[in-house]
Amino acid sequence: MLWDRLKKIKKRGNNGMRTMLLSFRQDVFQRVISGDKIYEHRRSFPDEPVKAYVYVSRTTQAICGIMYLSNKTSLNEWKEKYKDDLACVGRIEDYLKQHQYGMEINKFVFTNAIPLAVKIQSIQGFTF
Repeated sequence: MLWDRLKKIKKRGNNGMRTMLLSFRQDVFQRVISGDKIYEHRRSFPDEPVKAYVYVSRTTQAICGIMYLSNKTSLNEWKEKYKDDLACVGRIEDYLKQHQYGMEINKFVFTNAIPLAVKIQSIQGFTF
C-alpha cells in the first residue's frame, strides 16, 4: 500500500532518485494533471531527479499521485536566457519572490487517494 511505502521513504529511493512529498492546492493540481503545468518551482530542490508523492490540500486532503521531476534549473539562469523577452522576464521575477529553482515535470501517475488526516492521526505524537 502507498502509505506503507511513504512511511519507509528515505532521502533516496531504490532507483537513485530523491523521494519527496510535495503539497499542491487543488487548482495547481488540476493544472498538473491537465498537462498545462510543465515545471514545478520551489525555493530548493535536490540536484538529482525527484520522485514526489503529491498531496492535494483543501478540499481533497489526500495523497493523489506520484510526480517525476528532473532538470533542475536556477530561475536566474532562465532570466538571463530569456532576457530579450520582457514578458517572460516579468513572470520569472514574480517567481523569484518566493522560488529559486524550477524542475521539469516529466511524468505524473495517479494513485488511489489516501486521506492524510486519517493516517496522520495514527502517528503517535503528531498534531495538526
